[in-house]
Amino acid sequence: MILLLAIATLILNLAAPATLAQAADAPPFYDAAMEPPAGRILNGWGQFSLEWDKGDAVGAGDAKDLESFERAMKPFAPSLISFYTALDRNVMPEFAQRYEGFARKKGFFVAQIGVNFQATQRDTSQGMRDPEIVMLMDTIRDAGNPALIRIGYDFNNPRMPYDPSLYIMAFRKIIDRLREAHLDRAATVWSAAAAGFGGPHFMRWYPGDDVVDWWGISLFGDFDKPQLNEFLAGARTHRKPVVICEASPVFQTSAAGVVRGPKSDQEAAAWYGKLAALIREHPEIQAVVLTSIDWRRLPPALPGKGWPDARIERWPSAVAVWKKTLSDRQFISGGAAEGILRGKGR
Repeated sequence: MILLLAIATLILNLAAPATLAQAADAPPFYDAAMEPPAGRILNGWGQFSLEWDKGDAVGAGDAKDLESFERAMKPFAPSLISFYTALDRNVMPEFAQRYEGFARKKGFFVAQIGVNFQATQRDTSQGMRDPEIVMLMDTIRDAGNPALIRIGYDFNNPRMPYDPSLYIMAFRKIIDRLREAHLDRAATVWSAAAAGFGGPHFMRWYPGDDVVDWWGISLFGDFDKPQLNEFLAGARTHRKPVVICEASPVFQTSAAGVVRGPKSDQEAAAWYGKLAALIREHPEIQAVVLTSIDWRRLPPALPGKGWPDARIERWPSAVAVWKKTLSDRQFISGGAAEGILRGKGR
């Protein structure tokens, strides 16, 4: 008996390193609301803008940009579509009407909804924007599709950061309303801007693990910033899946406040290659929204100058890189998300 126990112990000890290695290589799964199965990634597109909400002429091209993207990426239609709204009584009703109408026509998709309250932080934290919050929750429920809700997105935007204390109070206030609404198939996203990583540390704005389902990040030409790796490592430590909420090949220039698009097909393809490599190297990234739009339509709403036409179909090599990326079975495209995410809400 002693000999048998010794042999069994030896076998377990010999097997342990391999088992640990397999566990380390296994893709993470954190059991978060709206999290896809381990190793799977939601394929997304953005964006329907605040200008689209308001019915402005410059926002009319948003739907055309989506159609153009779907043609270029066929057969890999996005399963995740990005929208924006604000806790503003002049914006929320129009968003509700347009979003519900779009959802009826489009059918199933996962919505990523950015909720701005930069101008109403104190009011939101004190409950004075609860009517708009309730309207948002009712809109999501009535539309019937699941949603990732980016609460106070780009909170550390260097051009207009949120006040950390007011942001945290407002975030938690919104969660109170969300939980009271018993909203099925919804998840909260704490969404930072990589452009702000040179300023105060992003954790100053963290509202707590108990109210955050996903971590989110907006990426433009920011792949090499050291704090990006720190942010992604933090998501793993806090056991939160990551969504790349915005990704677009827009680069800073040497002139203050001036940006540009890719100068060539090769530069665009290289940018998309970096995005694909980042996703491969960080399995905590479980959703990505490619912002493939003509930014030139939105100059009054954008800071700085030089915002480009960043529609992917302008660069054939970039299309080839991204289609090859999406062809991996780990990506969830089109209507496949409906069956995969069924029952994944709260």
